[in-house]
Amino acid sequence: MAATSPALLAEGSTRYEPLAYRVEPLPVSSEESLGTLLRNLPEYEVSPKYKEAVQVVAENASHKRKTLVWSTFVRSITTLEVLLEPFRPAVVHGGTPDRDEQIRRFREDPECMVLISNPATLGEGISLHHECHDALYVDRDFMAGRFLQSLDRIHRLGLAPGTETRVTVLAARNTVDEIVALRLSEKLEFMGAILDDPSVRQLGDLQEDEVTTAGGMDAADIRALLSHLAGAGTDGRKAPG
Repeated sequence: MAATSPALLAEGSTRYEPLAYRVEPLPVSSEESLGTLLRNLPEYEVSPKYKEAVQVVAENASHKRKTLVWSTFVRSITTLEVLLEPFRPAVVHGGTPDRDEQIRRFREDPECMVLISNPATLGEGISLHHECHDALYVDRDFMAGRFLQSLDRIHRLGLAPGTETRVTVLAARNTVDEIVALRLSEKLEFMGAILDDPSVRQLGDLQEDEVTTAGGMDAADIRALLSHLAGAGTDGRKAPG
């Protein structure tokens, strides 16, 4: 949340309440406390990630390309719904009452240029590869299997020859985004090594075993995160670009 918009850390009136951005933003006051600035952050600035997401969707829409936007957190999804309103967004998360209708509208309505969802809800079981060839990740968690499943929504067998599928991942420098990117890269490399091993005859689902920590973190993920929080970095390694 902090890497997307620190304002998400301040509890809203409901779990679905979007951030209310002010246009034009107010100048930042030097007299306010950090806590007050955090709660009122949407009055002072729009999250750079959200601004970039709007630009990407707008660029795709100008070329008649629909975009699948992924975000882990429901308040981030509802905030993006407001910011992307000109593109008639379809929205699917755990609290969506008309999931099938939202997906149908994204597939069939030429004015609906964006679908906003989270991998926990839409990570599997839905094929959008005929209607959408652009995916944008506003944030990701540590679950490599779920990430792969979300990629499969728009990239799978049956694509027309010559179809270009584009995936964009937004990451803020010097934040947990870099740790997530590094750990996902290491997990995907490990998965690839297993898949290339001829001695492995049968694999289960790539979804990780059930875990109790947030975002599917394993012990190595937690160590990497604690190292980041302590300011020690990750042995000088940089997250993939």
